[in-house]
Amino acid sequence: MTTAAGVIRTKLDQGLLKLADIHPDNPVVLAEATDALARVPDSAAAQGTTPRAAAEIIVGRVDTRPAPPVIVIPAAA
Repeated sequence: MTTAAGVIRTKLDQGLLKLADIHPDNPVVLAEATDALARVPDSAAAQGTTPRAAAEIIVGRVDTRPAPPVIVIPAAA
């Protein structure tokens, strides 16, 4: 789920999602949850994990703090 949360964070940083979009019912979040569960189908089935439950975990792991500014230091000549 950590990787899926990173994917969502990247979409947030790129402006493809807004902070208000980071919730378990968002189709993008649900798609990431479904994809994550598809990678471990036996484990997901054994635990009874649904895409909605996985989406809730992902939302909880998304770092929603503002990204720090990028500082570019020119190379010395």
